[in-house]
Amino acid sequence: SNRGGTMDLWQVALDDEGKPDGQPVPLTTGLGIRSAVFSPDGKKLAYSKGRTVANLWRVPIPGPGAAPVTWADAQQMTFDQAYIENVDISADGMRIYFDSDRAGNHDLWTVPVAGGEPQQLTTNPAADFQPTLSLNGQELAFCSFRSGNRDVWVMPASGGAERQITKHKAIDFFPNWSPDGREIVLDSRRSGNADIWVIPEQGGEARPLTASPGLDYYPLWWPDGKSIIYVSLNDEIQNLFRVPSAGGRPEIVAQLTSPGDNANIRLRWSSDGRHIYFGKLINRIANIWSLSIEENTQRQLTDLSGRYGIMGTVALATDGEYLYFTWQEERGDIWVMDVEQEE
Repeated sequence: SNRGGTMDLWQVALDDEGKPDGQPVPLTTGLGIRSAVFSPDGKKLAYSKGRTVANLWRVPIPGPGAAPVTWADAQQMTFDQAYIENVDISADGMRIYFDSDRAGNHDLWTVPVAGGEPQQLTTNPAADFQPTLSLNGQELAFCSFRSGNRDVWVMPASGGAERQITKHKAIDFFPNWSPDGREIVLDSRRSGNADIWVIPEQGGEARPLTASPGLDYYPLWWPDGKSIIYVSLNDEIQNLFRVPSAGGRPEIVAQLTSPGDNANIRLRWSSDGRHIYFGKLINRIANIWSLSIEENTQRQLTDLSGRYGIMGTVALATDGEYLYFTWQEERGDIWVMDVEQEE
């Protein structure tokens, strides 16, 4: 667990019924343990020490009829021994906004697309992640645990005071701004299931838009602001749905995946509003795809095979010329330590 700040080994006593008896106690400090196993005689402990690293990359969007772009076309944007979960790009394509634990804690950062020293935007001890810019580029919506719960917050894109938007005891994910900046759509568990909700950007009462038996997530406003699209998982198939933003009956737009595949990256619109970009995992290899709204056809945009690692599970952004994503690698080594024996 990282409950003490770094990944370490913890111990908790159990009662006669196998239930926790007392508070967990740390057995190691600052080791960065990923997994551990005792030897059969209990005298040795083998453990993996390392971490997950995810840096930001970009590839050009291939033109109509062009082959998928490959690693030969890719450009690495960050070079940290750190983990980036999500990313967004300013409307003018000049700045990147991302979350990262590059300073130890998971905070929000921004850096010019042209390069330079990243600027830290949040410094709260709690984890901040999933930054999403308003369409006018003035504010950032993001998720944070600073209230003791996973809630949505808003702050100026240049840094400054943060204000809490959601205050429900359930966890909230993936905030996205309405085109007019007056509302925020999000994925929330407040109904007991993953459903789509909308809340005023100043906070207040949230209204539900979905109540399906499946899992609904990755909400995104339609460009005209009158409806919202989202991914719904039901019976191992992920479909793209559209629901009126004022409430109403959801309608299916397209089937994104087949059983065994997975749409694993949040949705993004193309600059002309005619295509939706998303990630798809096929045979354990993730790539970026586009869905034509007019023709209901899919096209593979990247071929990122042949490299150790995997595409990040939620990060995707575009400036109309490039697609931005994270590439995740597991790094670590195996260590062995002696276990102190009780007399």
